[in-house]
Amino acid sequence: MWTRRQVLAQIGLAAAAVHTLDPHELCCVMPADAQTAGKDLFELKKVGDGVYAAIAAPRYKVNCNAAVVMTNDGVVVVDSHSKPSAARALYNEIQSMTKQPIRKIINTHFHWDHWQGNEVYANANPGVEVVASERTKENLTRPDAGVGGVPYIEKQLAAVPGEIAKLKADIQKENGPGQEGQPRVEPAAGGGVPEGASEHEAGAADAHGRDDDDLHEGGREIQLHVLGRAHTNGDLFIFLPKEKVVATGDALIDWMPS
Repeated sequence: MWTRRQVLAQIGLAAAAVHTLDPHELCCVMPADAQTAGKDLFELKKVGDGVYAAIAAPRYKVNCNAAVVMTNDGVVVVDSHSKPSAARALYNEIQSMTKQPIRKIINTHFHWDHWQGNEVYANANPGVEVVASERTKENLTRPDAGVGGVPYIEKQLAAVPGEIAKLKADIQKENGPGQEGQPRVEPAAGGGVPEGASEHEAGAADAHGRDDDDLHEGGREIQLHVLGRAHTNGDLFIFLPKEKVVATGDALIDWMPS
């Protein structure tokens, strides 16, 4: 049994450790629900009448979890995942349940794993509205915003050829003279620019900034709240008052809330 002093000391150590990390590292490990490991990308779990949690399978590389809200005249999706292929997977799963169009995408914040699938929904329905907080809309295009906006992705893409060349050189070194009898290191298939890289900008540029707003979508009330800094300085919380469901983005991850 720990004393109160010992408990507070342990909390202080944990908080100090978390503070040394980039805030984005906390959101980009594995989703809390490990039961989805058998699914390819997502498992839709019903959490209310016409409201689903799309739980990402804990596989490399990450996808965020999402909320799917069915309405009388369309669908609202909260967060669109780390890449177009993941967004297509969830889009197809939604379409297996309803042929209603996805009318709104809400991005909880600007980190890449929550918005890079926006383009897929825009292609499926050119009239789709992308909603984010005013600060998130700014962060998506600011070079100094940190991990996740368009400039950050462009910087990463520019570094890819050099990283691939270094990996190839490392492989040749591992397979070179003096390494006889050791397991050979083989390059992975592909080795080019990441899938969907050219699609990312359009989904970010069209975001509509909305703070503390009420959406009335096909008979549902969907509240948008900016409550101050959480995981980022522009976190948007989505609350369905009738269903008593809240989508927090990455403000609540595993055991440590932001």
